[in-house]
Amino acid sequence: MLSRYLRAQGDARVLQNHQLHLHVANLPRVPGYYEVWLINPTTMKMLSVGTRTG
Repeated sequence: MLSRYLRAQGDARVLQNHQLHLHVANLPRVPGYYEVWLINPTTMKMLSVGTRTG
C-alpha cells in the first residue's frame, strides 16, 4: 500500500502577490481528500494550509 505514495511529489512557492502556489504530482486517487501541510525544516514546525481532493 505504501508503494502507491512513493512516487508522489510536490512543491510550494510563494508568488509575488503573496499567494501560495502548490503543485503536486503522482498522488493516487482516493475517496475523500488529502490534507496539505507545509513544514519548516529548520524548526520542524508544521502548518496546515488546506485540503486537496483525492
